[in-house]
Amino acid sequence: MSQYLTEILEQPTALLRLYNTWKTDPVLSVLAKAYQKTRPPLAFIGMGSSHYAPTVVRSRLSKANIPFRIEEAGELLHYELDGIPSDAWVIAISQSGESYETKTAAERLRAKVERIIAITNEPKGTLANFADHVLLLHAGREVGSTTKTFLNTLLALHLFTDAITGHPIVTEERLDALVNALARCSDRLKDKAKELVDYFQIPDGPSPEPIHIVARGPMLATALQSALILAETTDLFVSALAGGTFRHGPYELCGPQHRAIFLAPAGKTQDLLINMAKEVHHHGSKVVLLSDRDDDFPFYHLRLPKLSEELAPLLYFLPIELFGYTTALHRNREPGMMRHMGKVTTVE
Repeated sequence: MSQYLTEILEQPTALLRLYNTWKTDPVLSVLAKAYQKTRPPLAFIGMGSSHYAPTVVRSRLSKANIPFRIEEAGELLHYELDGIPSDAWVIAISQSGESYETKTAAERLRAKVERIIAITNEPKGTLANFADHVLLLHAGREVGSTTKTFLNTLLALHLFTDAITGHPIVTEERLDALVNALARCSDRLKDKAKELVDYFQIPDGPSPEPIHIVARGPMLATALQSALILAETTDLFVSALAGGTFRHGPYELCGPQHRAIFLAPAGKTQDLLINMAKEVHHHGSKVVLLSDRDDDFPFYHLRLPKLSEELAPLLYFLPIELFGYTTALHRNREPGMMRHMGKVTTVE
C-alpha cells in the first residue's frame, strides 16, 4: 500500500484524535470567553487548502452575525495588510507552519492586531512560535498531498466556530456518524474510483479537456481543495466553481469534450445542483454526481451516506482523493506526490 493511500485511510483516526484532544484543552473556552467580550472581526488567512478551508464555516459565521473575511495570504501580504482593523483576530492557517506568505503576513500583523491565532499541525513551526494562541491539528505525519490535515482543518474550524458562537454543531453523535461513514465507505469508493477513471475516459497521456467541480455553500471548500489536489498530483486540468459562477460563463464549455463533477449533499441548494447536473448532461458533458439521494439519474451517480450540510464536506472529499489516487496510477504518477514543488511552499 502506498504512503498516500495509507494517509487517506488514516483520516477517521486523525479526526477522532483532534476531537478528543481538544475536548480537554482549555484554549477554546478561553478564546470563547474573550471573543464574547468584544466580538472582534475575524480575518482568516492562508494559502492553498488553508485558504479554502474557512469556506466551510462562512454560512455559520454569517448566520451568527460575526464579521469576517477570508484572504489569500499572498495577496494580503502585498496589497491589503493595511485593511485589517486593529481590533481583529487573525486566524492564520498553515498545516506546516512554514508557508511563506502566511507566516510572513502573520508576522507583520502581530503588532498591529488584537491577536494572532495559529491553526497548524506543527507545534514547533514558525507560525506557532509567534502566535498568541495555537490550535494544533493533531493530524499526525503526512508526506503526500494534503489529506488528514485538510479534514482536520475543517473540523478545527467548526470546533472554533462552535466555541465563539455558542451554537455547537459538532456533537459526538455527529462525529461518530462521519467517522463511521469514512471508514465504512473506503473499500467501496476505491472500486468506484476505478469506474470513474473509465467513465471519464481519462487518458494516460496529455489531457486538455477540462473537468469542473461544482458545489455550493460549505461544500465549496471541498470542491476547491479537490481541484487543487487533482491538478497537483494527476496533471489533469481541473477547476472548482460555485454553481452560480459556473452558470455565468463556463457553462458554455458543456459538450462532448467536457466533464463535470457535482457535489450535492442534502441542504439548501441540493435541488439547484442536481438540476444543473441534468442540464449539463443534456448538453453532452460527462457528468458525475455525488449525493445522498436515492433517485436514478441518466449519468454516473455515486451515492454517499447522508450527513448534515456542515459536515458533509469532510465525507465528500474521500471519493475525490481516491479518484486522484487511482488516476495517478493510471497516468504513471506516484500518487499524492508533486513533481515540481515540495509539500511545503517556502518561497513566493
